Amino acid sequence: MTNEPREHDAWLIPMGRGDSPSLRLFCFPHAGSGAVQFRFWANLLGPAIDVVAIQPPGREMRSHEPPVTALEPMIAELVPRITAAITGPYAFFGHSMGARLAYEVARELIRAGRSGPRKLLVSGHGAPGSGRPKVSISTMADDDLIAYLRRTGETPRELLDDEEFTRRLLPLLKTDAGVTEGVPVREGPQLACTLRVFGGVDDPMWTRADLERWSTLTRGDCQLSLFPGGHLYLVSGPQRMQLLEAIRSELLA
Repeated sequence: MTNEPREHDAWLIPMGRGDSPSLRLFCFPHAGSGAVQFRFWANLLGPAIDVVAIQPPGREMRSHEPPVTALEPMIAELVPRITAAITGPYAFFGHSMGARLAYEVARELIRAGRSGPRKLLVSGHGAPGSGRPKVSISTMADDDLIAYLRRTGETPRELLDDEEFTRRLLPLLKTDAGVTEGVPVREGPQLACTLRVFGGVDDPMWTRADLERWSTLTRGDCQLSLFPGGHLYLVSGPQRMQLLEAIRSELLA
């Protein structure tokens, strides 16, 4: 594995690599977030795992670009870019919106005759076909969404008190959520790869049963692991390190 993602491709951000990685891990962010959340993953997962973060428009260094508003154009943008960046064994990780994107991109690659990911790691999202999440972010009024974010405690209070921050965050968060919320199951091949499902014990969006339904979407082995915390359990706290250790162990097994 020698080729880096094209430097000029703003969609794929290399997060660092060892001298001879054995696998490339493409990481898909959750709604309202971007590549920055995976910045330190390379240090913890390397040197055998090469981390590449997906960076959709509308956030971070691409904040001046309009965000993608629907699932189909998002997939259309991602598939050829990721295809070009696959140079050997690879895996996908995605949280929330990113989990659905990772699943759909994996199926599109298989449909196109490419080898699928060695492993698909999904987090914080029910299996496609489980219906809408119990909390529908995309349709919330701004005041209700801020109140919800305050109740969950997963967004720092000082940020929610910052009007400039919320002015930028809320439209992106709702637009991103709308990319996957309630989107019907798309036709496509069943996966054959190993599938690992992660979630927070207290996630208000998806039930354990929603997460367990991922097992119907692959002919490979599927296992579920739950960690302390809510929907954004992976953002901070000891459970973040527990998740990363689980991912590292899984990918190097």
